[in-house]
Amino acid sequence: MHVRGQATGRVYSESAPIIVPSKVTVTSDYPGASALASWVTLSANGMCATGIRCAVRLEGGGSLIAVTVTPSTGPAAAGVLIEAGTPSTSGHLQNVVVRGATASGIVALGHARLNDVTSRNNAGHGLELTSSSNVSVSVVGTGLVGLRNVFTANGRSGISVVGRITVNGTYVEVTQNAEFGAFIDTPFTSTALSMVIVSGNRLDGLYVQNGQLTLTPFSGPSTINTNGGAGIRVGSGDPLVTTNSRLTLNATVGSRTAHSISANDGGGVDLRGPVGLDGGYSIVQSTTFTGNAGFGLRVAPTDLTPIRMRLWLDDFSRNGTPGLIFRRVTAANDDLVLIGDTIFGLTDGGSTNRTTAMCLDNASGAPWTLDAETNFWSVRCPLPLTDAGFQAPVVSCAQPPATYREILYTGPVAPITAVTTCR
Repeated sequence: MHVRGQATGRVYSESAPIIVPSKVTVTSDYPGASALASWVTLSANGMCATGIRCAVRLEGGGSLIAVTVTPSTGPAAAGVLIEAGTPSTSGHLQNVVVRGATASGIVALGHARLNDVTSRNNAGHGLELTSSSNVSVSVVGTGLVGLRNVFTANGRSGISVVGRITVNGTYVEVTQNAEFGAFIDTPFTSTALSMVIVSGNRLDGLYVQNGQLTLTPFSGPSTINTNGGAGIRVGSGDPLVTTNSRLTLNATVGSRTAHSISANDGGGVDLRGPVGLDGGYSIVQSTTFTGNAGFGLRVAPTDLTPIRMRLWLDDFSRNGTPGLIFRRVTAANDDLVLIGDTIFGLTDGGSTNRTTAMCLDNASGAPWTLDAETNFWSVRCPLPLTDAGFQAPVVSCAQPPATYREILYTGPVAPITAVTTCR
């Protein structure tokens, strides 16, 4: 179904929600048209599902291409509602702008595909995904200039994902939202993103309450900066709320800049756990932490569920106090592995972490071993622990000494380091 959109500002106003049936495409894109979403506006308001009003309702398999959607006046309404369908009949939005909704901009109740979609200035979430059934949602941009999925300036989070939903996204931008950039509560599934820009959100940039988040480099780095909370927060720390949360920042071979996490008010990455009964590793690779308040990376469970952390090819040299915090709560399963080539201090006289590169918080009070192979420090070599770069103990990682030390630890028992090469 082609809607003519060659005149700027053309508005189609309807007294009831616009319904796009399965296997039907509504589009302003046809031969000779420029397919600019801003040229055609669909405006309506009415009941689309139980408890949900909207302007446009996509039945499973329906498509909406190259239009702007905004609800008309009336009770609070979403812009677009995507009904539940099958994987082969998922609702599809392409080159669509949703703005000014008095509820969430886009609400998907099942399988959905979004390509180069913008959802902005809505009273609720930019994109709200919810399902109790196993569904998949793709949020994929083309990466051309101006063509990406953008969720910005919304009254709640840019993206909210709750339920049994697997999300895959590329070229995703979540900025300037009043809550989180993205809130993810998917205890049984995973979210995989690449080429993300997450900045200026009032709370955490990405908050994974439950589930697994993976960031993978693509044609450029992921950038997570200037958020009011942590750049990334994983787990609530409360086992009654969080049962399985994990983070993987995948690597680019030979690079420390696959992911840039900087200038976040609540720290760079805050891993609180719990991670689940299998105790698997969270992995941070090829990531640069710069200018984050308080810490670059904090691995600090608040209960007795262990967290295991593996680092490789990262840069923690320019953050608040300290660059890395690792809190060990049980003697059996907590594990921090510094595989190698991670920078904890600068040897060229440049700025570094204010008072310490690493703080090891041994809340368990039991002996432990730290693997630290082929990493870089600002002093000659702070390992073994008798070196001048090491100081023990301090009251807490939040109360470091006045003079710079490479490694601090709290608790009655110092870690025993296992070092292959210290440079």
